[in-house]
Parts: sequence; structure tokens; C-alpha cells
Amino acid sequence: MPSKNTFCNIFLVNERNLSAALVISQIFVVLISRALNVYLCSYLANLSRSNFIIDNKKKFFLWFAGVRGAMAFALAIKSKQELANKETGGSFLFLTIIITLFTVITFY
Repeated sequence: MPSKNTFCNIFLVNERNLSAALVISQIFVVLISRALNVYLCSYLANLSRSNFIIDNKKKFFLWFAGVRGAMAFALAIKSKQELANKETGGSFLFLTIIITLFTVITFY
């Protein structure tokens, strides 16, 4: 369960370890890797069946929903709690929140 100040932690992460270049590069890495994963796996799935083909609209939705998914946020919170290095867990949470905010603001 996230704490009451989870979203305030954006400003509490150690600034020495996180730069704008890291945040921007991680946004692109997540968007590209998710697209490669969704489009490649759905292409392979479409090869093996003919009755239910995943079209491009569904592929885009799978990509878009996965980038902002609750699972990524839950794993980021869990990593902050369970990693031995709390700074690394805080960085994961920070980057996850930034990527979520970026996709919400950009795609709406």
C-alpha cells in the first residue's frame, strides 16, 4: 500500500543521481522497448492463429496501456521497500512516476 506521501517523494529523491538526461533517456527506452515487445509478440501470435488476429488498433492500445500500467507503479513501490539500497528504489519510483506523468500529459 503506498504511503500518503508517495507523490511527494518526487521531490525528495537525491538530485545528484538523477539528471534530466537520465529521465529523458529512460522515457524513450521505456516507450521503445514496450513497443518492440508488444508489436513483436503480437506478430508472433498472429502467425500461429487465424481466427483472432491482433490488429494495429489493439496493438497500439496494448502498448499505451502497458506504459502507464498499475503494475509498473506497484513494482516501483515494492522495489523502494525491498531493495537494500533505498536510493535505487527511490530512483525507480521517481522514474516510474515521471514516465506515467509524461504519457498522461503527452497523450491526452
